[in-house]
Amino acid sequence: SPEEVIQYLMDNKLVSQADIGRIIGSRQRVNDVLHGRRVFTTNHAFRLSHHFDIPVSMFLNKPKLA
Repeated sequence: SPEEVIQYLMDNKLVSQADIGRIIGSRQRVNDVLHGRRVFTTNHAFRLSHHFDIPVSMFLNKPKLA
């Protein structure tokens, strides 16, 4: 999930919520995404993908099969 990727980046690349917040708009927005209070957008995915030079697909939710 996008939330897991963000958490991984914070845990392993030594970036903070504030660092990621500067990329996607605000630290509060990151906090809200991590706690499920806000939807992670495609725009967020593209911004983080570009900044960290990783595939945008890493940030996109994969549909669950029934």
